[in-house]
Amino acid sequence: IKLVSGSQAYQSGTDMTGNGGGVYLITNGLLKNCIIENCKAVSGGGVFNYGGKVTNCSFINNEAKHAGGVFNRGFASLKDCTISNNKTTYLQGGVFALGYGGGIYNMGTLHIHKNTAIEYNHSGLGSGLYNAGTMIMYGGSIVHHTSGYLGGGIYNDNQVTIYNGNISYNERSGIVNHGMLTLYGGTISNNVTTGPGGGINNYGTLNISGSSVK
Repeated sequence: IKLVSGSQAYQSGTDMTGNGGGVYLITNGLLKNCIIENCKAVSGGGVFNYGGKVTNCSFINNEAKHAGGVFNRGFASLKDCTISNNKTTYLQGGVFALGYGGGIYNMGTLHIHKNTAIEYNHSGLGSGLYNAGTMIMYGGSIVHHTSGYLGGGIYNDNQVTIYNGNISYNERSGIVNHGMLTLYGGTISNNVTTGPGGGINNYGTLNISGSSVK
């Protein structure tokens, strides 16, 4: 197991100016059997990915302005991974503000496979995952998130397709959808919000076939 701990993508002082606090992964890169923890950056506190595969890795207690755990701008495939207790925060006008994608911020193509746990992350929008690209969920779980604003589990601004997996016990809705959301399977349960749509709060296009929403 390779360990990256406490790294920072800074230039000076407290101004976060770099990407990929722990790892900056380029096209065709492979990150395997790693623990990335306690790292900081502007985007991708744990890893900034431009097109690699990530297998059996843990991203824990990382911090960034956006994407506390993983920032994906290319193609990312996550399998057997844990993304936990990451957060987005930064100073704005002398006041701490909350960014996007506590666990993951996706601007590319993201595949989430079985045994991947995204849990206990925190941000303003999409504490588990903020999607501005294309995301396909084949398995895994997005659970136990609180959001400063909206989308405890997932905040979708583009295209999300879910075939299997569990999105549960999130606050400020399991999924907030402003794009296209298609559900062929999976379970969305025990999510709560003070407004409409504890399970799914839909403002875009929603297609459901065979999923359990409760």
